[in-house]
Amino acid sequence: MAREKKFTVRHFLNKRLPPEVDVNNNPRYPLYIRLRYNNKPVEIRSHLASYSEHVERDEYSIQEFSSSVEFWDFGYLTEQQFSNPSEMLRNTLEKEVELCQKIFRNFYDKGENLLDLNVKGILDIYLNPIFLSVDFFLGAILKDKLVSSGYSDVKYKLLSTPNKFSEFFTPLRSISSDSNGQTAFYLEILKPFEVGFALLERMLETQRSGNIITTYEMCQVDAIESVNFLSTDYRTEEIELLQQTCEYYLRTFEIVKK
Repeated sequence: MAREKKFTVRHFLNKRLPPEVDVNNNPRYPLYIRLRYNNKPVEIRSHLASYSEHVERDEYSIQEFSSSVEFWDFGYLTEQQFSNPSEMLRNTLEKEVELCQKIFRNFYDKGENLLDLNVKGILDIYLNPIFLSVDFFLGAILKDKLVSSGYSDVKYKLLSTPNKFSEFFTPLRSISSDSNGQTAFYLEILKPFEVGFALLERMLETQRSGNIITTYEMCQVDAIESVNFLSTDYRTEEIELLQQTCEYYLRTFEIVKK
């Protein structure tokens, strides 16, 4: 019987990339994950560390999260922070390692050849906090609705790539009223997305404790059970939106897996 090949996961500070400097002039390096299977290494950015770091600073309004490029795109740590992490950061990094191992153990048990998998593509989807995945999902469908409805004026130009809903919903809503109240644009296009905006706010607040729920975990949970999983009272339409998000990423996952 062939011996099972070893799969290892660990975090490291990527000092090959330019550091940032903190307020005390200490260099902060981007935090990465190094995965190795059968002596084949893959390196990707840590997805959860920056989430933990940002939540610890009590910056958790949608607007503050959305405007923070550092939060969404990078997790930077000093050598001291990395070697002596806070309890929240330590728990988050341990969870990220456990999730990587669990994800690829599932593939291995199903007979998949891990060397053939698009590791980066898989983890870019599954390790994102579910809040962020909902944000991108809503952005994609709102942009599609704008395009299909023929709105190609200044409203459409507010959209950016990637399409984060939280970055442009509020500006669109603010210009969608006049002296007579809500415009036809708001009623036709934006109003149906109010439930998504409310869901993002609630998810962000409930995850502030550091109990970060990833897209992988959410995709493993039946929509009926998701209320208990999120430990709060979610409305039916919010649960349906979470289910749609998971279905979207499961389809996307099948495309990027190979």
